[in-house]
Amino acid sequence: MKKIKLLSAFLILFTAIGFVSCDTEPVDPLLLNEDPNEPLPASFEVDFNSQTYQASTVQASVINNSIIISAVRADGATFMITVPGTTTGEYTNATILYTPAIGGTVVYANDSEEGLNGSVTLTTINTTTHTITGTFEFTGIAEGQPDIEFTDGIFTNITYTGTIIPVDPEPGEEPLFTVKIDGVEYVADTYEASVGNGLISVAGFRGTNGEYVALVLEGTTEGEYPEGFLAYSPDGDEDNVYSNISLDEENTDLGSVTITEINTTAHTISGTFHFTGYLEGAADKSLTEGTFENIPYTDENTTPSDDEFTATVDGTDYTYAGTDLIVGLGNDDQITMQAFGDNHNIRLYLNNPTEGSYAFSTEIGAPAQAWFTDAEDVEHSTVNGTILVTSIDEFRIEGTFSYNVLDENGDVIHTVEDGVFNVEYNW
Repeated sequence: MKKIKLLSAFLILFTAIGFVSCDTEPVDPLLLNEDPNEPLPASFEVDFNSQTYQASTVQASVINNSIIISAVRADGATFMITVPGTTTGEYTNATILYTPAIGGTVVYANDSEEGLNGSVTLTTINTTTHTITGTFEFTGIAEGQPDIEFTDGIFTNITYTGTIIPVDPEPGEEPLFTVKIDGVEYVADTYEASVGNGLISVAGFRGTNGEYVALVLEGTTEGEYPEGFLAYSPDGDEDNVYSNISLDEENTDLGSVTITEINTTAHTISGTFHFTGYLEGAADKSLTEGTFENIPYTDENTTPSDDEFTATVDGTDYTYAGTDLIVGLGNDDQITMQAFGDNHNIRLYLNNPTEGSYAFSTEIGAPAQAWFTDAEDVEHSTVNGTILVTSIDEFRIEGTFSYNVLDENGDVIHTVEDGVFNVEYNW
């Protein structure tokens, strides 16, 4: 169960930033002393197919030193821009997605076998009014569809949540992330780290094709961690990830991470690690002599203490909090809630939810889905139950849920009843 928990945390903490890197400088101290001014109205527009897209709602957030911008039009057409940095300048390795319709299966991206195309330029980051202004352009590519040229994209005065932390290391304390992969030295170009919600996450990125090494640990203190989720991907593809967790019982090397320092004054983290990376159908990867030093970390992902998530599972009442509760926000306002008990895992998924009742479904793109993982780490999906969203705003969602888990004969094998949630989903 702990392995599933760490994997879930890994996906939530790192998927949003797209596993891309960019050579950026520390936040300009001048930005942190801008004169206060009233924020102007926000706008987001871009030209394509002889028309101009204008968003009806747009928001941004700072997560793990990346900026994520989400724009939605009244008909559901959505843009998602992930910029791997928090300073002004041009980013040629940002990821951009365009989804023409709610629940649609066609998604245009600036990513292809040749790599990323287009660029995003952050022209202004106002840390007083917490607003971002910039431009973008790219070629949208979708399987089976003609390419689309998106030009003259501009976003203005977009309010962001989260904190942009200035990084001004002392001489000799520059960040470093390095490891030997099959004996060949890997030195990361950029780094991400977070400490919060009972978890530590550290990642080093190299190049522009999404190559990364990432570590997720259950804990927030210095010391040795003999268990965790440790992963390496040469290209950022979710199907091409070597991790220390293997389905083959003979692969028992879980590796180890030692956090040597968490500097709460400089907001940096340091440590060492090693592990064997397993990937079905591929030769194992040996990652040795791993070191990360003075990596700036954020603590924006700490679950608020007033979050509530309870349920009665197989007749036993459970209250989930701290590291037993993981809430994530994906592309297009897709909310995932995961709660871990001593012998089970509840996972709920909502796609663009509004207030109302939804029946759980197993159909791709369904508005609501639910899963239950038992003590043997066997996951069951369900169509037998409902979730009621009683309240939702820009940051919090509240409601109730219940469902039964059935076996192949249609008999009830687990019950999840009287579920209640009131959680912050958008940090």
